[in-house]
Formats: sequence, C-alpha cells, structure tokens
Amino acid sequence: MIRRIALAAATFSVLTFLAPPAQAGESSALCSVAGTVASTPGLGYAPQSGTYEVKGTLDCQSGANKHGEMTGTGTGTIGCIGGSSTAALRIDWGGSKISAVKVQLADFTYGTGGYGMVEDGVAKGAHVFVGWGREAAGAEVQCATEGVKSYQIAGGMMLS
Repeated sequence: MIRRIALAAATFSVLTFLAPPAQAGESSALCSVAGTVASTPGLGYAPQSGTYEVKGTLDCQSGANKHGEMTGTGTGTIGCIGGSSTAALRIDWGGSKISAVKVQLADFTYGTGGYGMVEDGVAKGAHVFVGWGREAAGAEVQCATEGVKSYQIAGGMMLS
C-alpha cells in the first residue's frame, strides 16, 4: 500500500512538474487516467510473453481536449514484478477527434510507466508520458501466488 501511494505521488509530481501551461493548445494535455487492463495469459510473479487490452477514461486539466476514452492493445514481456512492452492506444476525444498513440511501457512492482508519441490525429507529433498503478486489494499477493488476468488502473498521462 505504501509503495502504491509513493508511486502515485511520484507520478503525479513528475507530471505536475512537466505540465503544459494552462493556455496550451490541442498538442498539450495533462490528464488523469482510470480504467482496466486485461492480459493474456495473465500476469504472474515472473515476466512472460503476453498481450493485453487497455480501456480507460481520461479527464484533463489543461489543453483543448478535456475528456477522452482510451482503448488499445499491447504486446511484449509482461509481469507483476517486471516486463516491457509496446502498446498502440487510441484516444477518442469526441466530435470526431482521435489521437493514435504508440508507447513503450515497463512494468515495475505495482505499476506501469512509459513514453511514446502521438503518431496520427489530434496532437500528432506530441510526446506522451504515461504512468498508472494497479488498483486491486491484495493484487500483489494474488499476482505472486495465483496470477491475475485483469485489474483496475489509475494514474496519469501527459501530452506535450
């Protein structure tokens, strides 16, 4: 629990420090992220080859786009304790505005973090920084002993 709070505080601190100015346009945003990740074959104690699906909601405090729905898939080495993967994310900002994002992610203990770029659509060419923690009671014990196939996430994303 303490590590999860520390991870969330560190992520928020970095995102706040790097936050785009309040007058930032479509290419900048600082957003909270909440959603779910479902993985195949599931996360276990040891990293292994796998795929996952991400679904989430973005609520943004800066930039032109204030709300988005994120979906995507990833593949790579995934695990509760460590791993690395590549994900293709799609953010639907509403009103036919879409951002296609590609990110490199790393799993570490109770969370995931990474960086990438908006490859197409709104904010094309913007850098993306993302981080989220796994939010499930007892998830670390379950992950180490039985594994988990899906879990809730909460964190942040910044486009700049």
